[in-house]
Amino acid sequence: MRWHISIYIPTEEQTRNPETDGHHDAERTLAYWSTTGTLGWLRELKEQGKAEEVLASGYPLRHIAHARDVLPLLADETRLGMNGYLHHASIHPGAVAACSEDQLLVIDAMDQS
Repeated sequence: MRWHISIYIPTEEQTRNPETDGHHDAERTLAYWSTTGTLGWLRELKEQGKAEEVLASGYPLRHIAHARDVLPLLADETRLGMNGYLHHASIHPGAVAACSEDQLLVIDAMDQS
């Protein structure tokens, strides 16, 4: 499978209703990338109770999680690729650094297969 992943700070509307359209401004984006690997890191967050799936269609798979649980993963790009190739990775260090650990984040994973 090929996935495109975006991690961003939700709008007020998206916070109230996580199923709202995932359109977001660039300044809300913390990271995005494509991979041919698995979403094992996301599955692990779910199994640990640190991420909640709010949409399951694959267009996108949408999860919400707190920054304290997600942002440390961005430091290890090999983990994000999970045994696949990582493509077009873009992590915005300024936005990541400015994000409080209690900030709720949206993780969108779009199936590109």
